[in-house]
Amino acid sequence: MKTTVINKNYHKVFFPKFLKPKKKVLLKRLGRENDGGYLVDINSLRASNTLISLGINDDWSFELDAQKENKNINIVCYDLSTSFMFLFKIFIKKLFFVFFYGIKSTIRSFANIYSYFFFFKKKIFLNIIIINDLIIIAKKLKPPFFLKIDIEGSEYRILEDLIKLQNEISGLVIELHDIDLFQDKIKYFISKFKLELIHIHANNADITWHESNVIELTFSKHAITSGGQIKLPHKYDYKNVKQLPEILIEFK
Repeated sequence: MKTTVINKNYHKVFFPKFLKPKKKVLLKRLGRENDGGYLVDINSLRASNTLISLGINDDWSFELDAQKENKNINIVCYDLSTSFMFLFKIFIKKLFFVFFYGIKSTIRSFANIYSYFFFFKKKIFLNIIIINDLIIIAKKLKPPFFLKIDIEGSEYRILEDLIKLQNEISGLVIELHDIDLFQDKIKYFISKFKLELIHIHANNADITWHESNVIELTFSKHAITSGGQIKLPHKYDYKNVKQLPEILIEFK
């Protein structure tokens, strides 16, 4: 989606109206600031028995925060890349180039290795997600489900699966890529998916090319209306990439 350059700190992007949430609801951020965190309706998370996370990489801050909000939730994660060796290589890279990545980021990479062994190793399955995989995964788990999906373009392979499972889903956050190519598919999904679209955030990672082609959407079955006008970005939204301009959203 093409943007209008306002200044070096802000760009304005125009999205189609079907991406606009219909009402303002109570939202809370789970996960770290910048890339990896998402705004959710806490009621939908607390109503869930299982959190299914598709796409982890080296960040499970969202999953850790979700467990704090719902101590009884079962967490299962799927990512083909996440392993000890993968995390170790990231740490070594940041250690050698600490002047570039910074001490804080390097320490976090080391902490990830510890967290992987003592908290998350048994929760992560090395899988690539394809059509019907989500159906197979869900059959082995207890609904209602809350889903976090960040699988770098493969999300379009499972949109039909989400529609089939929608009666068992209480909440969803999903990152959508290349939305200029898949606008019709996204519109169809929103029209068929029963859960309410309650939030949209424009990922600013592509702003280098003066466009916003990645969005994050939040859906809920239990959202509580808070009243007032929707303001985007939300006060709990953060830029995915700190060094790039923030994106202001309008609909037309």
